[in-house]
Amino acid sequence: MFASRLTLALGLLMGSIAVIASPAQAFDRARSLPGEETDTTIYTLSNTVTLERTPDGIEVHPANFDQRFVTIELGASSDTMILRLDTTLRLWKIPDGLRRLEWPVKPGVTFSREDVAALAGVDTLEQVPTWGASVDWPSLGPVTLVVFRMGADQYGGLLSSVPSGVNTMHQMVFQRARPSTRPRSDTGSAHQCPQC
Repeated sequence: MFASRLTLALGLLMGSIAVIASPAQAFDRARSLPGEETDTTIYTLSNTVTLERTPDGIEVHPANFDQRFVTIELGASSDTMILRLDTTLRLWKIPDGLRRLEWPVKPGVTFSREDVAALAGVDTLEQVPTWGASVDWPSLGPVTLVVFRMGADQYGGLLSSVPSGVNTMHQMVFQRARPSTRPRSDTGSAHQCPQC
């Protein structure tokens, strides 16, 4: 059952994203959103779990919580999201949110669709703000990426490597970086205030 659900989830992920953007449109297309006021915020991206389809069914592999800093830029209309990591990726709003996307829920899976809706503070899956595109992810190549809001300070994400022929899906969490977690300046140690 889980194998068919992952197949369905990945198929839906591919189908719903395919009409939104191709890698040529999404990869490094624009550095910002021209003519629009934007909200740009630094997030810590953590890989949380990987779902892999095997001949024996779906296997859940905990991730080692590799983290990196990314920047998310949203225009005032929220129709486009720009994600900056090792490259710049452009994602487009999915009009019906998470309604057509699903993934298996079993022990070890970080979050379900229902969890996401509750964290986002909405009543239905259609109301979850969601963006997606087929992109070239650094070190993985062509993938399908979906990012969705999970509250004021975090987003969740699904990264499907099916376009590159591997049946895996990664769950990720983007947590707003706090001053204590932001990269420090490498200009040296703090200097004492001359007036102190």
